[in-house]
Amino acid sequence: IGQWKLVRNQREVVPLVEGDAGIGKTSLLNKVLDYVAETGPLILHGTCHDFASDVPYQPMIDILRIAAQREPVALKLLTPPWVAELAQLLPELHESAQSKKTAIYSNPGEAARSRLFEAVARLLQAMLVNAAQHADTQIKADVAARQCWLILFLDDLQWMDQGTADLLRFLIYRLQGYPIWFLGAYQLEAMEAMHPLLRLRQTLTSQSRAQVLRLEPLDRAAVARWMRSLHGFDLSQAELLTDYVMQGSQGNPFVIQQLVQEVRQQALSQNTNGSWRLPATWPPPQPIVPFAVREMIQRRMAPLSPSARNILRLAVQAGSVFDPRSLYDLGATTGEMEEGLRECLQRGVIKQRHSQNGRANHLEHPVSQPSFEFAHGLMREVAGESLLLFQPQ
Repeated sequence: IGQWKLVRNQREVVPLVEGDAGIGKTSLLNKVLDYVAETGPLILHGTCHDFASDVPYQPMIDILRIAAQREPVALKLLTPPWVAELAQLLPELHESAQSKKTAIYSNPGEAARSRLFEAVARLLQAMLVNAAQHADTQIKADVAARQCWLILFLDDLQWMDQGTADLLRFLIYRLQGYPIWFLGAYQLEAMEAMHPLLRLRQTLTSQSRAQVLRLEPLDRAAVARWMRSLHGFDLSQAELLTDYVMQGSQGNPFVIQQLVQEVRQQALSQNTNGSWRLPATWPPPQPIVPFAVREMIQRRMAPLSPSARNILRLAVQAGSVFDPRSLYDLGATTGEMEEGLRECLQRGVIKQRHSQNGRANHLEHPVSQPSFEFAHGLMREVAGESLLLFQPQ
């Protein structure tokens, strides 16, 4: 919300919300957008998807299609050549462009790409013009004062392709000074060092055009307040539940939510007064792993190389906290330690313990650090199950 206020005061900053899967990035930004929606902006939302191979401009195509449906008058403000360019992304516009006897360019070269990018920028400009012409007096005043009226939110940028990154970079600079606010969210752990978003982020932050907002896990006090707020739990039961979910989730809100739901379904019994009671043998000898959490963890481990998978297998044997020496003692090779451990860190499967800067996935020499642990307790549980049959050759 503070970033929104800065933008409305003509300080153009692109907020990039960074955090682990399930940490609450999308929920947070949706809450912010609900708040700013009261001021009347048009909000366009696109999500990047994890396809087997890149689908060029996919999230921007989704945004433009929504824009064309919501603001058809804006398309009519464009001259035919620009409609023809947009038809490269929105095939439904081909009929309109051809009816006006406008050439449809098919040249994939740089000149054609420049025209395409300019066409997208002009459509967004046309939406602002149309809004100013048809909105009430207050909205007209906002647009005239260069306050943001159009918001573009791109989610899951860790799956963004290079074409989308280039188009986004073009729009941010081409539309500088216009009442348009760009914001995005992403999982840092899912990206390689040369990912298109990381290069774009570096450029924007070096020019003070973007600010990275890192979402951290909930601490124990916050989780305890959450558990005490649940209906039907007395303080002693809430305390036991807090200990359990903190051990399994390390403060990840999505994992906490799934754990509580699973505990309600599998482990709780209800007293005659309507309150809930944990079993006398609580906590269970084996952690409860909700299906959705298991799926999330397995997706994260799926891209790991054989070296990284063997490091995980050995880490499960080493215990909840482990160091390089313990992995060597269990049979890890130097090559696996140099490559596999770093890969596990980059993927967010494990993390450095007691990191001074709190950013274990950015360590330059992870092998030299004293100790590591799994990202959360359930990560170790699922890794142990998934890698049980994995044996290096």
